[in-house]
Amino acid sequence: MVSVGAEARHRRRNRDSHRCVPRCRPPLGGPGRGAPVVAVTAASIGLRRVLTVVGEIDLATTAAFRDALQAAVLAVEREVWIDLTRVDFMDSTGLHALLAVRQALECDGRALTVIVPDGSVRRTIELTGLEPLLNVHSDRESANRDS
Repeated sequence: MVSVGAEARHRRRNRDSHRCVPRCRPPLGGPGRGAPVVAVTAASIGLRRVLTVVGEIDLATTAAFRDALQAAVLAVEREVWIDLTRVDFMDSTGLHALLAVRQALECDGRALTVIVPDGSVRRTIELTGLEPLLNVHSDRESANRDS
């Protein structure tokens, strides 16, 4: 007879050893791949704060991305532009961060513009229906015309 505690340990050990690994993306830190990196630079242009983001925005890098967004919210400029032109990948944590900054800026009567060309990041935004909420533009020139 197997005790209840031993049976639970066996199920837990068996469950943990058979975890599914998503095949759509290589594992973090896999062969030929270092830890994911995101770099955010900020510049003030008149009454506009422009954040230029490079790299990947995912669970591993979202804290750095959120910190940069929070700094932009605390800045004095009336508009915040987030340029994702050089972002290779963005998951739901990045989308959540963009929605949070939009809400914070909107509460303060300020505007958010997200610049993202056609590609996987743009498609992620479109599929979730967030394009109108995030005031998405393909490039800085079109965003400048509409501001």
